[in-house]
Amino acid sequence: MILSLSPAPRHGVRRGIVTLLACAVLTAVPVPAGAAPVASATQSSITAVKKSSDFPDVDWIVCEINKERAVNGVPALTIVDRASTVANAHAADMFQMNKLTSVGSDGRTLRDRLNDASIYSRVIQEFMFYGYKNNGYFADMATDNTPANTFYKALMSQDIVAFGMGEDNMYTDVILLGYHRRLGQRDAVCEDSASLG
Repeated sequence: MILSLSPAPRHGVRRGIVTLLACAVLTAVPVPAGAAPVASATQSSITAVKKSSDFPDVDWIVCEINKERAVNGVPALTIVDRASTVANAHAADMFQMNKLTSVGSDGRTLRDRLNDASIYSRVIQEFMFYGYKNNGYFADMATDNTPANTFYKALMSQDIVAFGMGEDNMYTDVILLGYHRRLGQRDAVCEDSASLG
């Protein structure tokens, strides 16, 4: 690192020293291979690293969302694999159109696409995203309880009982469904923390 200290009025040298100290604090120290993990690393951060290569891992993401739903006293979400298939096809369509839109290139709406897949629900919501390729980042965004996060609000709604998700070339489509007796839903398969090493 090169630090240039030129004569400056009054506090130039002090600013240079503060900058140098700030850079020293931000410099990473390499950890030797085989060293014990840092004590501050949480199990969820380790899991997020392990889950970054297979986006979207719908089961893992729903398990993370369900942890937040439990904190809020809301029953666990289930997964509708047919909804994930619909979402995946729409994500590919959005990639081809090069835009985020709920209307497909054929002019069909979400309700049309779900009807074609024999998925019926009175309550349906769709959220589209661009740029996610990491399960941990996506789950972190989904469970971020901030006033502007309408996705979080929808995920924590008691009216939403099932989830479907698809991705193609960084275009992500998420379908949230309300109860219907023929949704064909299944529970998310969650890893226990003991299996994460």
